[in-house]
Amino acid sequence: MKFKKENWHSLNWQTAFSGEEIEIEDITSDSRQAKEKSAFFSFDGTVHKGKDFVFEALEKKTAAVFVDSKYRDEVENHENFAKELPVFFASDFSDTSAKTISFLSGDPAEAMSLIAVTGTNGKTTITQAIYSVINMMNEKAACIGTLGMYFHDEVLPSNLTTPGIIELYKTLKKAKEKEAKYTAMEVSSHGLSQGRVKNLSWSAGVFTNLTPDHLDYHQTMENYFESKKELFQIMLENSAKAKGAVICVNDEYGMRMANWLKEKNPPFSVILLGKDGDASLENITPSWEGYSVDLRFEGQVYNLKTLMTGIFNLYNMSSVFLTLKLLGFNENTVLEKIALVQPPPGRMEIIHAKGGRKIVIDYSHTPDALENALKTLRELGPRKIITVFGCGGNRDKEKRPIMAEAASRLSDFVIITNDNPREEDPKEIVNDILKGDIRAEHDIIYDRKEAIAMGIKKLGRNDCLLIAGKGHENYQIIGKEKRHFDDKETAEELLKKIILV
Repeated sequence: MKFKKENWHSLNWQTAFSGEEIEIEDITSDSRQAKEKSAFFSFDGTVHKGKDFVFEALEKKTAAVFVDSKYRDEVENHENFAKELPVFFASDFSDTSAKTISFLSGDPAEAMSLIAVTGTNGKTTITQAIYSVINMMNEKAACIGTLGMYFHDEVLPSNLTTPGIIELYKTLKKAKEKEAKYTAMEVSSHGLSQGRVKNLSWSAGVFTNLTPDHLDYHQTMENYFESKKELFQIMLENSAKAKGAVICVNDEYGMRMANWLKEKNPPFSVILLGKDGDASLENITPSWEGYSVDLRFEGQVYNLKTLMTGIFNLYNMSSVFLTLKLLGFNENTVLEKIALVQPPPGRMEIIHAKGGRKIVIDYSHTPDALENALKTLRELGPRKIITVFGCGGNRDKEKRPIMAEAASRLSDFVIITNDNPREEDPKEIVNDILKGDIRAEHDIIYDRKEAIAMGIKKLGRNDCLLIAGKGHENYQIIGKEKRHFDDKETAEELLKKIILV
């Protein structure tokens, strides 16, 4: 793509560069990846500043370097600086960079409807379901989130729930090339607070809930809540495509979000989902094969069926239905397709074993998610529930005893084990967990495979084992080492060796 003088002027870049146009074929924020015809965006990192990499990139004859105006004097006074170098500065660097990266990517989001899902729990389930339902209705869709980047005929891995801004626009460009008309995206609090999605125009937004998580980053729940509000602030400021928002009001933060948004008099619909909302659930029927419910909204009752278990998943699927209704899809067809959606990997994923035994793999790694998973299992009536769980290292110490209390209160036996201890001493993590009110019989087995084996050995007829915390993840981080480990794979392997009679 040619980046012309008129383009950098319209995007508000300042430069001493006198050229008329630049040929750009690649975009990067890693100076090690910069090369000829690259556009290098020199963002600040956690340790280094953007200015630290400008001349490293220029030495590689990078096509253009973009840097924050706060470093302009320092860069232009550097001994290696010359006016003929293509260095561009902007005062609102994050915002201007986002617009420029979009432009250099061909503004891929303009041609599609974007659906944002934010909240602590439920993002993956909702985005995956929206993606699946739209594709089942013979429309092309994409999905971006924890499980990777999904296109109707291809899946690519991703390291972040919401990709970094350059990776995000590369993904949207690929979605456009794949002719996707819709993209459902998990929007994390990190992605919102770091401005990764600031310049996107959302057609619909969903808020699921807010419970303690990521407090190592946000410090307080109020900061965490404010980061989530940013999604709907973006929708208010850029509402040309916005059809509406679905906000689950089953917790105080959901109600606060709904009240705040309604006070802004948005030019789009706001649907409150919950017992005190515009849309409510009635006549819930649970089973191991899935749940059904009557969804009451605007004087009508819609019978919604899902292969997923748990009341929380009924709210997730209701959010899917209401979002697609806002986007104009046929209600009956949406309900028909929702009933066919498979649970995402590692989300209340059930392994059926001999004698009515069940093993459930779930990503629940917050107190609220663990409590919801266990309450669901209680609803389904197993004879006993055994829970295997741990807590991640170098993260959210405050939630450890709370998870222990939930596991103890709702389980018959608890096995505490390693999750991803990272560089924290596993014994210290367990000590924090043990500060919780643990009244159920329990054991501590640091080796996760041994813990799962113990859980399986304890299963009697019609008992259930919940393996919580890692879900779809196929690795375990111990120290700095990332080792292959998959809860489902491990459980299935152990089931073949442990004879259940």
